[in-house]
Amino acid sequence: MLSAVVETLLEVAPIFSGYTNEDRKALREVVVEETYAAGLEIVSEGEQARSMYVLAEGTVEVLESSDADDAPALATLIPPCSFGEVPFFERSAHAITVRTLTPVRVVSIDRASYDRLLERQEIAAYKLALNVLLKLGDQVRRVEEWVGEELKRSPGITHAQWATFRAKLYQGLEI
Repeated sequence: MLSAVVETLLEVAPIFSGYTNEDRKALREVVVEETYAAGLEIVSEGEQARSMYVLAEGTVEVLESSDADDAPALATLIPPCSFGEVPFFERSAHAITVRTLTPVRVVSIDRASYDRLLERQEIAAYKLALNVLLKLGDQVRRVEEWVGEELKRSPGITHAQWATFRAKLYQGLEI
């Protein structure tokens, strides 16, 4: 049985946007509620794990590497942020480390459980994929806006170089 905090998370987290009560019922069958003490790694850079996480309570930091104790955090995440989506969907290693700053509670979904939802053709699985796609698309759009602004201020990279990079990226070519 999931805690009241996690039940609320299933209703308010953007990654579960558009879910009906029926969708949440299907999701409850595959999510796992986990707790971590402060100072622990939930995911580690280079790890091949295929789970994604949604933060229900507490605070985590995103680091380039688990060896980077002195390096500043790339980000600090609070509920209802999610992480681990890319390796969850594409069989890649984690590019970052996520470490707890406080005791945390997360909801995890492993890929095998997600695949069971797909096999049953549960709409909840498709909504999750759509919400992840929307999140990642928004991140790409914001990166493009930021790079565009930086190009206006920095003579080091030309607009032509940025256009070539983007073309290769969108065509799936080696960069």
